Amino acid sequence: MRHGARVFGPVAPGLTTRVLADLFCTPRPRPLDDGQRTALSRGERFTIDHEGGRLDAWSYGEGPAVLLVHGWAGRGAQLHHFIEPLVARGRRVVLFDAPAHGASDGSTTNLGDFARSVAAALGSVDDVEAIIAHSMGGASTAVALARFIEGPGRLVFIAPPVHPSAWIARFQEMIDLSDELTARLTAEVERRARIPLDEVHATDIAPSMSARLLVIHDRDDREVPYDSGRTIAGAWPRAELLTTEGLGHNRILRDSEVIDAAVRFVAGYQSKESQENQENQENQGNRS
Repeated sequence: MRHGARVFGPVAPGLTTRVLADLFCTPRPRPLDDGQRTALSRGERFTIDHEGGRLDAWSYGEGPAVLLVHGWAGRGAQLHHFIEPLVARGRRVVLFDAPAHGASDGSTTNLGDFARSVAAALGSVDDVEAIIAHSMGGASTAVALARFIEGPGRLVFIAPPVHPSAWIARFQEMIDLSDELTARLTAEVERRARIPLDEVHATDIAPSMSARLLVIHDRDDREVPYDSGRTIAGAWPRAELLTTEGLGHNRILRDSEVIDAAVRFVAGYQSKESQENQENQENQGNRS
């Protein structure tokens, strides 16, 4: 691709841009592992209509719903470790495969499409009280709530990116694209997403958000830098940040302490860190 962009970019910039955009917007398939396959077999499968296509979804338990949203090149079953703890707290858990992911329709997708699929899921599931979202799922959820649909009162974003421009910059570096082709690529991605990328910066979206947010991010995340999560938590009016170490970008979804913190938060319980902060504030008030 690097060689092709260098050779064909100057003579066929339109075609080169479309090919690059297809590559940029195509998620790498992620096969099911045994745990994910078992989890899906235990769920009630249904479909969600999304812009003329079909999103495959699964439901577990009964009660107020918690929607699980995976990230780029992921799939709904990737968050299956959250299912049993939430069901045990009397929640209905709903997960789905985003467009062009897992079993859902489509071969390419983008942030706008992803965000509209989150809105479609919210519109199809009754009584959603919380969302737990990983990586691009967090960014897509924020965009969905800012532009397309009213959301629940509690959100958990695990390893959320702060702005899609970072993905394009990383792609530019990987393919060694010229600035001109990168600008063309950005415009094409925006056309497909039907959203100007400058309008979906998390720090611009965050101040208008009223939901309570727990951001969980690992210092050793090599895919989405820790500063992204810290920045979002700092800009969001009712947010707290839980920092982990040594879990990276994906293993964090299997960590028992992370799962417990997320479940306690969406179920209405304070996280341990939040409790400690409140106790410290009360102690300082008593001393004064």
